[in-house]
Amino acid sequence: MSRPTAILLGKSIAIALGVAAACWGILALGGLRARPAYCFGVALTVAVVVVAVKLTNAPSEPIAGQVGPTGSGPQPYADLYFLEYRLSWGSVERARFEQRVRPLLIRIADERLRQRHGVDFNADPKHARKIVGEELWQLMTRAPIIEGKPPSHREVTSLVTAVEQI
Repeated sequence: MSRPTAILLGKSIAIALGVAAACWGILALGGLRARPAYCFGVALTVAVVVVAVKLTNAPSEPIAGQVGPTGSGPQPYADLYFLEYRLSWGSVERARFEQRVRPLLIRIADERLRQRHGVDFNADPKHARKIVGEELWQLMTRAPIIEGKPPSHREVTSLVTAVEQI
């Protein structure tokens, strides 16, 4: 038995004793005779059930390589699967690309500029433009285009590659 489980069980027994004493006292005040052992037994049974339910529903640490709830891949990479899902929609609908994918690519590119090159996109745009390249620079600086054909899968892949190369 692990230490947290033992502590939980000890607390439950202490609470069961208190609840049993209170129940016995309330029954005695009402003129009913109950054996203290019965009151304690009932309270202890309830406490054990509560502890068992808590231990059954306790969140566990993810195991390396554990398959996620959708069966799509390991849990530690859930954010990557979410990102991949978002990117996959970028070449389906223009408005969705502009509202969800483009801001994400810009945020990642800006973060990589700061972390890897010490360049602030807003403070030093000329230096940032040299690092990110023309294609990604156009994406980062132009106004959103809501109407029209969405970028192709190849264009989205090219943008992601450009962000990775920062």
